[in-house]
This record gives sequence, structure tokens and C-alpha cells, in this order.
Amino acid sequence: MTLRDGRGVWATTAEGRHLLDANSGLWHLSLGYAPPDVTDAAANALRRLGGTSLLRRLHTDVGPLVELLTRLLAPMDPVFFFATSGSEAVDAALRIAAADAHLQGRTTIAYLAGAYHGASLGPLALNDSPRYRSGAPSALPTVQLPSPTEWSSNPASCATRVEHVFAERGADLAAVIVEPIQCVGGMMDVPPGYLRLLAALAKAHDCLLIADEVSTGVFRAGQFVASAAAGFPADVVVLAKGLTGGLSPMAVVAVERHVADRIRSSVPMHRLPGSTQAGDPVGCACAVAVLRRCLTPELMQQRAQVAVALCRQVTALSHNPAVDGVSGSGHLWGIRVRPDLVGSGPLFIRRVTAFGLDAELLLHPLSVGVIPLVPALTATEKETSEMIDRLEAVLTRLG
Repeated sequence: MTLRDGRGVWATTAEGRHLLDANSGLWHLSLGYAPPDVTDAAANALRRLGGTSLLRRLHTDVGPLVELLTRLLAPMDPVFFFATSGSEAVDAALRIAAADAHLQGRTTIAYLAGAYHGASLGPLALNDSPRYRSGAPSALPTVQLPSPTEWSSNPASCATRVEHVFAERGADLAAVIVEPIQCVGGMMDVPPGYLRLLAALAKAHDCLLIADEVSTGVFRAGQFVASAAAGFPADVVVLAKGLTGGLSPMAVVAVERHVADRIRSSVPMHRLPGSTQAGDPVGCACAVAVLRRCLTPELMQQRAQVAVALCRQVTALSHNPAVDGVSGSGHLWGIRVRPDLVGSGPLFIRRVTAFGLDAELLLHPLSVGVIPLVPALTATEKETSEMIDRLEAVLTRLG
């Protein structure tokens, strides 16, 4: 399949087939294909300045983005670092945690089982899946905490295990990194009680909290960042994917000012993250256009209405014989297929993708047996209803 063009939630193949995209590309086309206000912003930035670096200089597109992000991340008082992908941004967050921890002699990063934080060498150390880790050495010392599923099955036992890890390793913990919703891991919500316990233990042991919002941020799960809505007061927040609407590769790492000041007063600047094209004018202009569009009263009202409808529509899919359960919120959902219908991960991906194309529906199934439903934030209720109808046809074929 080769795509030729697209508008909104619709993509057109080179052969002229019109496909309904139920996944916003790879969860990154937050406003759908080729949103005019964002493409105009990108074109204007290219004509006005093109590319320049934020290393040792500024440009006029970064200020408006910093102002918007600061407002949206309140009550956090953030300092921003820029990157060109989610993986690079998580790596930058780990470098920041390592720089802070170096001052205290700490080295270890705690992460949750089932997590996915990126494909570069640093984030790969926070992934227990052989599919991703195969052949890659661990780039930093880590300790694994129980998965969201384990917590849901037995909160008391899980809490005891987590408290034991902090009691044994707390003095060496530099940071705890969490996805509020484990997206690649199967669209699994981290229960609020688990997030609150992690926040309390991290504070008690003076280690940083990192919220990986690469997939969940920019209103994807309802609020601007899912961690704040869940009561997880992060010291570091990582944003990527939908930030520029998919038109420019850019990511942002927001760091609490007191943490950034502590690091910058003691660590040479060359040890802090930064790269040539990170935070370039085109990326910043696109991000400003995306955020301004998301904050218009019309789209805010539509998003809220569609989110309610999606909750109702996806919950109704639970009655399909092929479905083992659903989870999610806002415009970020996962439909879990019965284990006996999944088989091997690669075969499941091929079957669901093919069944989706037969229904003129673009899907991005996960090897863990989950079918994500991640429509653009601009999708109408009529369009999401059509996605649900076509997805139900796929599920019926699976069963």
C-alpha cells in the first residue's frame, strides 16, 4: 500500500482507494492529514527563515511555543529542551536525570514492566521485550517495577513489592519514568492509585518523576497531559508525536525550573541535551498552529462531544465475541482481542491489517493482541462512528 494524499481522517492510495484512518498515522497526525492552518504555518516558516539551530541563538518562532506550553503545563514551572523524535526526547530526559543524579551519586532508573519508551539505546534499557531489546546492550542501570496489569490484579501485593524496591534501592534511584497509558504495551492505563504511590515514594526518596507523554500528550487522552490529570506531578514531561501534527519531526522535554537550575549550576552545558535541528523554526511554527487550533472553542467542544461518543461506541464493542476487553480515554483507545484468536504477534498484525484494508480502514494492530483506535482530534462523531462500524466488521472476521 502506497499513500498518495490525504485530508482530515481520509487517506488516498496511489491506486485511488479512499481509506479511513483510525490511527492518525502512527498516532502522530493529531489534526489529521494536511491540516491547512498547520501546512500554512510550515510554509510561512520555511519562506521566512527556513532552518536554524537553537544552539547559541534563538528564533522568533520559539517564544510563542514556550508561552503556550508553559500555560498548558501549569502549575509546572518548566524549562524546555528540544529534540527531533520521541526516542531522542526520552533519551534527553534520561540524560537530564543522570546529570541531576550525578550530583547525588545516584545511577539507577526505575520503569514499569510492559513499558515502551523508544527505540534508541538509552530508552531500550527501559524495555523488557526481547522483540525490541534483542542484540542491544543495556546502556544504563535499571530496576523494573510491576506492570499496570499486576497492580489491577492485586493492588496490595503490588504496592508491597514497589515499597520493597524503594526500600532496597531508593538511595540509588535517579528517576522513575512512567507512561500514564502504556500504548505500545497494549493501551493499558496505569491505575491512579499506582501513580500516586510512585509519586509519594519518589518524593520521599528524592528522585525525579519523568512522565513519558510521547503518545498520550497534546490532548490525546483528554487533558493536555494525561499524567497531570491522573495526579502524577512530574518533574520532567516528554512530548512528541502529535505536537506538530506530524508535519515536522520535533519533541519537547519540559523540566521543572528548580531541577534545571540545580543541574545547570553544577554540570557543564555540553553534558545537557541538544542537537542541530531540534526546535527549528518549522517545527515550532507547526506546534504553535496545532496548539492554537486545539484551543479554539469550536474544536474543544467537538473534542469533548466526540470523546463521550467514543467512550460509548468503544464500550459497546465489548459485546463482540472476538473482544476480550477495552480500555482508554479521550481519543486514545485499545480493543483487546481474545487470546485464542491472536496467535503469534506478527500473524495477528498481518491479519488485522489486511482485514482493515478490505474494509477500507487503516489500522495499526499491536503484537500483544490489541487493536488501537486513535482518531484525529478533528474527527467528527459521524467519522468515528464509521470507524467503529468498519472495525466491528474486522472483529467479526477475526471471530
